[in-house]
Amino acid sequence: MAAFVSRHLTRAAAMLLLVAVVMFAALPTLPARREAATEATPVRPLPDPPPVQPFLPFLAGALRLDFEQALGKSAYGQPVSALLARRLPITLQVSGLALLLGVGPGLLLGALAATRPERWIGRLARAVALVGHSVPVIVLGPLLIVIFAVMLGWVPIADVQGTWQRTLTDPWTVFSPAYLRLAILPASAIGFGLVAVLTRHMRPAVREALRKPSVQAARRRQSPVPTTTWAVFRRHVLRDALVQVSGIFAPLLTMIVLGGFIVEPVFTIPGIGQVFVDSLAARDSNVLVGVMLVYSALLVGGGTLIDVLVSWLDPRIRAM
Repeated sequence: MAAFVSRHLTRAAAMLLLVAVVMFAALPTLPARREAATEATPVRPLPDPPPVQPFLPFLAGALRLDFEQALGKSAYGQPVSALLARRLPITLQVSGLALLLGVGPGLLLGALAATRPERWIGRLARAVALVGHSVPVIVLGPLLIVIFAVMLGWVPIADVQGTWQRTLTDPWTVFSPAYLRLAILPASAIGFGLVAVLTRHMRPAVREALRKPSVQAARRRQSPVPTTTWAVFRRHVLRDALVQVSGIFAPLLTMIVLGGFIVEPVFTIPGIGQVFVDSLAARDSNVLVGVMLVYSALLVGGGTLIDVLVSWLDPRIRAM
């Protein structure tokens, strides 16, 4: 197991190094920056961008999340590292809640639909998969705002009390009702797509696992009637189905990242996705490079963690 983890960590480091090389090579070709608003000061013209630094200082700054020497200050009037350090926790909060709302219900709904395909739960799973694949996040987000914030008034439309910023100084704020009412809609907009994808893949994986001779034999030993007990399902079916579904976990991680780029501007969440969109409109190359490096590290690190977890579920993968 240690050799497997070391091999994947080496690959992850090589991938991040390649990303840094590509970003460094793209610096001279990035468009000139325009004016952009700061968080606390009026709009002002940006100074001329600093000349491209050598690669080693750029790489050293990327490793310690300090881009000021290589990239200079951003259009927000502060170092890129300070800007991202303050916005990243908010993005991780929304992504973590979306993961919680998407993975658990998606796996559960797919498993129940596989064991009861002709009942209402099976029809519900097919409907969720169809709607989740048909409605994009950019449409689902405003639709949730109209229904639950405007028409029903159950949740606030925008953060007028500074709840997002309070989570940075008081982590327990994430358990407050005000935070949950504020974060439930953007997390649901991302998580609904995860539910649809996992339901669609989990249902055939469980049905295939149920047809295996070993599972059939275990079911006959557990009960004289052809029903799936929880012990058989947990020991034989669930583990095998999760191994089959694990191949889509990395694309799901990409869905969460891309969903943040869309959801944060729609719900005015002051996260990295909002910063990326604002910097793209302002053509602020400093912030764009910093955001892409941070998101690349999150994707590569998350993919490595998924590979390690899958190898724990199926030890045969370690020998490949």
